[in-house]
Amino acid sequence: MTGYMKSIFCVTVFDCVDDYSNGMVFDAVVRPEDIVITDEEKGQIKGEVIASDFKGTFYIVVVQSGKKEIEVHSLNNYAIGSKVGLCIAPDSIHIIPYDMSINHYEGVLGDYEDGKGIYAEFADFETYIEPSRIFAESNVTDGVLVDADGNEIETDGLKIEATFIPADAELSDNAELGIVTGNIISFIYVDDHYRYTVRSKSEEDYIVNDEDLWNQGDYVSIMIPKDKFSYRLLDK
Repeated sequence: MTGYMKSIFCVTVFDCVDDYSNGMVFDAVVRPEDIVITDEEKGQIKGEVIASDFKGTFYIVVVQSGKKEIEVHSLNNYAIGSKVGLCIAPDSIHIIPYDMSINHYEGVLGDYEDGKGIYAEFADFETYIEPSRIFAESNVTDGVLVDADGNEIETDGLKIEATFIPADAELSDNAELGIVTGNIISFIYVDDHYRYTVRSKSEEDYIVNDEDLWNQGDYVSIMIPKDKFSYRLLDK
C-alpha cells in the first residue's frame, strides 16, 4: 500500500476500497472480466495484445505489460500486436494481505547432475538441490537418481516451490555475495529489527529481516544460505 486507499502493482498506483496501513505488502486479486480494455493512452496499464481466443460468448485476451501477462475477458476481439490500455475500477481490486512470515517462490526443475544435484531455476536465481531434500527416499545408483524401488526419477519439468523465512536472510551492498539483487521498496521497524521488502528486476518481492538500517531505494543483494531453503513439489 502506498497511502490511504492506494495500492501499487504492475508498476502502477491504483485507488482501492481497502484501507490497510502504508507499506503493507499484499496480493491484488482482479477478475479478468473486471478489467476494461481501452485506448493505450487512456489506460492505467499499457501493454500489447499477445493472444486472443474466442470462447463462444467472449474473448480471452492476453496483454503483455512489461514482464506481466494479464488475462482479460472481453466481448470484443483485439488483433495480436495491438497496443491497448487497461483500466481497473477501485471496487474491482481485492486486497489480500501478504504473509510476511515466509518467502515462497515457484520454479521448475531440470535434470539430476551427478555430483551436483537436481538443477532448479527460479525467476531470479538458479541452484542445485540435494535430491533427498525433495525426494526423501531417493538415492543415486551409477550416477542415476532412483527411488526406493530402484526406478529412475524423472525431474525435468517438475514445478517446485522454494521457501525461506525472513530471519534467515541478510542484506549486503556487495552484489556478488547474494543470490538475488534488487531495490528496497519499503521497510518498517519490528521489535528489534527492520523488515525490508526488496523487489528484484523480475518484480518478485523478497522479505528480509535485518538489524542494520538501509534506505528506501538502496540497491542490495540478498544472502540466503542454501540449507535455509525448504522445497516442495507442486506437481509430479
